[in-house]
Amino acid sequence: MTWDVITFGLVLAGFIVLVAWFSELLTRITRIPNIVFYLLFSLLLAPFIFLFGAGLIDQQILELIIGLCIAIVVFEGGYSFNRCISTIESHLPGHRRRDCKPLPFRHLLRRILRLSVIAGIITAIVMTFIFIFIAGFPPILAALAGALCAITGPTVINPILRELNIKEDIAETLQGEGELNDPIFGIVAAAIFTAFTIEAIVGTTHLVLIIVLSAVDLVIGILVGLAIGGIGIFLGKYIRPWATIRYGHRFNQTVVVTLDMLGLLCAALIAYGLGKIFGIEAAITATLIAGVLLGQRHRFERHIHNHRTKEELEELEELIEAEIHTFQLPLTHIAVATIFIVSISFTLPFLVTVASQINSVLLALTVVCLLIFVVRPIAIFVATMRSPLSFREKLFLSFLAPRGVIISALALFFAFDITLHPLGSTNLAATLLWFILVIVFVTVLVQGSLASWMARKTGVIASEPEEDSELL
Repeated sequence: MTWDVITFGLVLAGFIVLVAWFSELLTRITRIPNIVFYLLFSLLLAPFIFLFGAGLIDQQILELIIGLCIAIVVFEGGYSFNRCISTIESHLPGHRRRDCKPLPFRHLLRRILRLSVIAGIITAIVMTFIFIFIAGFPPILAALAGALCAITGPTVINPILRELNIKEDIAETLQGEGELNDPIFGIVAAAIFTAFTIEAIVGTTHLVLIIVLSAVDLVIGILVGLAIGGIGIFLGKYIRPWATIRYGHRFNQTVVVTLDMLGLLCAALIAYGLGKIFGIEAAITATLIAGVLLGQRHRFERHIHNHRTKEELEELEELIEAEIHTFQLPLTHIAVATIFIVSISFTLPFLVTVASQINSVLLALTVVCLLIFVVRPIAIFVATMRSPLSFREKLFLSFLAPRGVIISALALFFAFDITLHPLGSTNLAATLLWFILVIVFVTVLVQGSLASWMARKTGVIASEPEEDSELL
C-alpha cells in the first residue's frame, strides 16, 4: 500500500477532527481542560504520523498549515476579548457560570492591570534568569521562554473556574489577568522571536538594528490590524445596512450569521497573511488587533435595527453572538488540535532526543516547580502589595495560574519555525518545545486538579452558589 500527499492529508485531517471532538467530550466528562488531552493524543499519534508522512509533506505546506491555525487561534483570542457570549452549554444543568463575561468591572480594573503587567513582567524576567542559569538556555531563547511563561490565558482558567463556586471578585481577577496578559506577552514573545531571527542573520553586534527592525514590525502589525479591523467595521456599518434595507427580505438570521462568520474568517487570514510578509511579530499583532476591533463591531451597527426596542436589540445581538461563538468553537478546536498534532509529529525526532535524557526531564520539572511555588507567588505578592486582598486570597491567586493554548501554540510555532529554518541548532527548537510542554502539562494537571481543594483551604469559596452569575 502506498500513500500520496492527498490521501495522507485527508486521513490526517480526519484524525485531527477526531482528536478535537474526543478531547472536548472527555473534557466535559472529566472536567480536565482539553489541552491535556490534546497533548496526550498528539504524543500518541505523533510516531505514526511521522512514520507515514515525513517524506510526503514538504516544509512550505507544513508552515502554511501552522500559520492558518495560528491565525484562527490568535484572532479568536482578540475577538473574544471584552465580549460576553452566552453559549448553549452555559444554560445546561451543572454549569454554574457562563463561559465568559464583560471585562472587567471598573473597581477591579486596577488590580487586574497590576497582575497582568507587574506580575507578568516579574514572571518573565525571573523565568528568563531561571532558563539561563538552570536550564542552560542562550540568553535570547531564555527571554523568549520567559515571556511565554508570563501568559496564563482564559482558555484554561475558565473551565477550572466554571467548576468552582469562589468569590466573584477573585474569579474575575483571574480571568481578567489572563485576558490581558495573553495579548500583551504574546506580542512580547513574538517581538523577542523576531529579534532572535534577526540576530541569527545579522549577528549579535547589530543590537540597534535588531531593536529598530523589531519595532518596525510591531508598528506595521498595528497598522495592518487597524486597517483590516477598520475595513470590517466600515462594511458592517455602511454596506450591510444598505443591503439589509434594500434586500431585507432575503436576509434571515441564518444568512446574517453565515456572512458574519465568513467575514471574520476572511479578516483573520488576511490580517495574518499581510503581517507575515514582514514577520511573525507583525502577523500576530495584526491578527490580534483586527480581532479586538471586529469583536466590538456591533457598537457601530445599532442603527440597522432602529425599529427594535433596546431589549429586543440586545437579545438579538446576544443570540447572533452566541451562534457565531458556537460556530467558531469547532474552528478553534480544530486549529489547536492541528497545531499540536502537526508540530509535535514533525519535530518528533528532536523532541525524543531531548526527552530521552534524564537530565532534561529533571531540569524541566525543576523549572516548572520553581514557576509554580516560587516565581508566581513572588509576582503576585509584589503586584498586590497595596491591594485590599487578604493573605489567603493572594495565596489562592498565587496557586491558580495554569498555562494553556496560547503559550503552547506560540511555543510550537516558534520551535517549528526554528526547525524549518536552521537559525541555530535544531536542538534549540526541541529544547524550547520540551520545556514549554512540560510546563503546560504540569501546571494544568496539578493546579486544575487541586484548585477546588486550594479554594476550600484558602477560604475563597463563595457564601452562596452563584448559578446565575454572568462572571464566566
